[in-house]
Amino acid sequence: MTNKKSLFASTLARIGFLPWARIRNGTFQVIVPEWIYDIVVFLLYPINWIVSFLPARLPHPYNKNDWPIDPDLIPSRLPETKLSLDELTTIILLRDETRLSDADNWKLFDSLDAPTTNDMIGNWRGKVVNTGGWLNLAKYTLEAPLILAGCDWGKRFFGPYQGDPLIFILWETIVFPVPAWGNVSMPEIQFRGKSGAAMTYDHQPWKDHFRLLGDGKESGKRVLLGNWVVRGKNGGWFTLEELPKMNEAMPDLLTKTAY
Repeated sequence: MTNKKSLFASTLARIGFLPWARIRNGTFQVIVPEWIYDIVVFLLYPINWIVSFLPARLPHPYNKNDWPIDPDLIPSRLPETKLSLDELTTIILLRDETRLSDADNWKLFDSLDAPTTNDMIGNWRGKVVNTGGWLNLAKYTLEAPLILAGCDWGKRFFGPYQGDPLIFILWETIVFPVPAWGNVSMPEIQFRGKSGAAMTYDHQPWKDHFRLLGDGKESGKRVLLGNWVVRGKNGGWFTLEELPKMNEAMPDLLTKTAY
């Protein structure tokens, strides 16, 4: 019964029949209805088309390969990493500006467990991993200014079919969604030999694939390694860090699958 009530409340909130804000446990979270997402995506279509065109149609050495289907790039054929997998994990978890090899990131990604859809439900704080990919543009034009202002970016997933692909997190207290890219869903997809949750955009030819980088047993916050794929081309790397305080403030709006 609780799950049905949560699903009902979540659905009402997304279509705009409940208040668009939630104040609880010292946090303030804004919720944008789905119809606003659809309108904004329509208005921003030219910009989002360019974002899709660059990594998918103008490949350079970073993203010239098609990682999902190229037989030479399957996990068992990738060369050994220059750093150990533990060293790579430690560097990424530091969230600093260390430049990492794209090939090393793939090797680490392939070694990790894939999260389920239920594992993804909740609020997450993001950080671009510096590998020289297309996401580095977002790193310098979006992420860096936010950090100077004391803010972060992230993602928020209400359930298997409802999510915010971009949120701004102000002073670890306020969550405000940016509806530029539309709603997302979280189906479990086979990718590089493992089945796991993939953030699939309703209106864009993009997918974010994830692996569990840190289980949170010591810190209390799980960390995911994510890869942004545009029509099979590698768009860049990022991490997501769980935000338990934010999740505790909105349990009635978070809906998990029954299996």
